[in-house]
Amino acid sequence: MRLETIIKKISEDPRNQEFTERGILPILQVDPQAKICIIGQAPGRQVEQNGIPFHDKSGQTLMEWMGISAQCH
Repeated sequence: MRLETIIKKISEDPRNQEFTERGILPILQVDPQAKICIIGQAPGRQVEQNGIPFHDKSGQTLMEWMGISAQCH
């Protein structure tokens, strides 16, 4: 399934209606060379505003727990 199709399906899901109506599309970041995939739900206001997944205090805590940084390659 293409990424565009996945985003469309997420946006159209009735459980996401509140966010879609506010113009907040699914917030994601994809890299074909990534070695891990982290999936979260219900991002906070800061992530909604900046559009960067896990770019808030809870994301920093998660990265610390995992021993990674936002700049991992």
